[in-house]
Order: sequence, then C-alpha cells, then structure tokens
Amino acid sequence: MIAYKPRNDFVLFRVVPRKLVRGLAMPDRASEGKDIVIEAVGPKVEGLKVGDRVQAIGTNGQDLVSVPGESGLFLTREANVVLILEGDPE
Repeated sequence: MIAYKPRNDFVLFRVVPRKLVRGLAMPDRASEGKDIVIEAVGPKVEGLKVGDRVQAIGTNGQDLVSVPGESGLFLTREANVVLILEGDPE
C-alpha cells in the first residue's frame, strides 16, 4: 500500500459515495451523492485534519490533480477547501 504525504499547503482527499441517512437517501442531497473526505494534509495546512468531510472548489487539471491509479483520489491546495461539514445530515 502506498502512503501519500502532501507537501506544503496541499490536501489529499477522496470522493466517496454519500452514506444513507436511516437507510434512505435524502432527496435534496441525493442528486449530489458524494462526500469529500480528507485523507492526508501537508505540514502547512491549518484547520483541516484527516477524516474531515469538506466541500472544495476547482476543476480537474487546474485546481485539482487526480492521483494516477487511485479512483476518486485528488490533491488540491488548502485554499480550495471552502467548507467543513460537521455532524450528520438529518
């Protein structure tokens, strides 16, 4: 297994299927269907930790870099993470 260590202010995150709420997908959230979960952070990242669920902005190739051979794994700068999601959807 490969261990990834982002440098500087980079954040490594994985896009994963959203978990169901009480066995049902919530209609207003079902269209999105994905969560972004922090997998690793660089040494200059402040305010984010492994396991945080977040929302990020950017487009693949400019602000987001996909990790070759890893489905759903991306690298971006901390500044592109614009929202930390706390708690579970109700």
